[in-house]
Amino acid sequence: MDRKEIENELKIRIGKFLSIFRKDDLFDNTRKSNFFIYVYGLKKNYIVLLSEEEKSLLYSPIGFLLEQKEISRKYSSKFIEDKLYDLYHEIVTFDDSNLNDFKILIDDSKLDGYIESLINDLFNLQERKFYVVSEVENIKIRDDQEHKIIDSTIKIMRQENLPYDDKKFQQLCKNLIGKSVIFAKVQACDIYRAKEIALYNFKVSFGLIRLFSPFFMPVLKGSLVEERRSLVCYDERRKTSYKEASLIRNPSFYSASLDNRIYSKLIDAGITKLEKDSSISKAIKNGLYWFGLGLDEEYPSAKLVDFAIVLESVLKRECDQTELRKAIAERGAILLFDRFEERKEAVKKLNKIYDVRSRIVHTGITTENGNIISDAEKYAREALKKLIAKSEEFNGDFAKFIESLDDKKLHGSI
Repeated sequence: MDRKEIENELKIRIGKFLSIFRKDDLFDNTRKSNFFIYVYGLKKNYIVLLSEEEKSLLYSPIGFLLEQKEISRKYSSKFIEDKLYDLYHEIVTFDDSNLNDFKILIDDSKLDGYIESLINDLFNLQERKFYVVSEVENIKIRDDQEHKIIDSTIKIMRQENLPYDDKKFQQLCKNLIGKSVIFAKVQACDIYRAKEIALYNFKVSFGLIRLFSPFFMPVLKGSLVEERRSLVCYDERRKTSYKEASLIRNPSFYSASLDNRIYSKLIDAGITKLEKDSSISKAIKNGLYWFGLGLDEEYPSAKLVDFAIVLESVLKRECDQTELRKAIAERGAILLFDRFEERKEAVKKLNKIYDVRSRIVHTGITTENGNIISDAEKYAREALKKLIAKSEEFNGDFAKFIESLDDKKLHGSI
């Protein structure tokens, strides 16, 4: 769709949502509903109960914009929501100066202009640079050591390390001085997407450390106790600082030291090759993200699903749509083992993992089978290590890597 078509469709969807506010029974508490939104008058706040149909009208414009690839690849869903809510606040006003004569005022004359402005903003806003940093708990680092792990860096933060002189930024980072931190510089069109990218990068880096050193369990600040995790984010272009806190769960405590001896082993394993943007590095980063989730997951069924996704990330191309179970099992066996009997046994176990994963996903039936979960973790770990090691051999080309596995299969290696 071109811009004008998007504008026209968005106007139709917003118009359908605004029709809710023209109903006479809008504030009738007898309305059948299990969902509500707040609206703001001059004197008090009001609750509007929405039916399922009305609820779908609320989310329809948001979903429509996120269906547009040019928009969804640049912006977070939260940013799109905020933009639409800002638009609604400009168009809809609630006059309760006279509580006996409550009025909802909808200024339709503004709608076209606001939608045109919104679409222009979404297509024209340029990516900005963000610096995102958080304290890391459950890890020990020597004062003089800095460890760059793919797209993130872990080190002890010193005052002179703070990259900006902005007073608010310096104040927000005050408690980070002398602490172990992880930071990343990312590019995004909005603050929410910047934080999403940074958190993904942090998770990938933690996953890589734990891939080679299972005894590590680094976590962002606030994970070790029932308190708040805080992220400090700085927008370089707008020279503004943000701080966000969110509650997260409490994993078990297990501290370890990240030093140059361990870091050199990560370098020897080939992690520097992952800094180069390639289809293999993309597959590995995605796999590391899910590997970290699997290690942290408490529930066995979810843990197995996470490790199965790792195997898919490492052993499946986007174009693979049929016989995935067979392809993943055979490719995994060829990648992980050299001897025929070992590969034969691996095919059985990988098929079993995929069968249990499918049963969990499609039927909701859970599993408590510790052996199969242990196998899934072991195969996921070793498959990631193998792919990291082979990245240079295939010059970062994931398609060629998969072709080499399939070629061995065709020539009777399994």
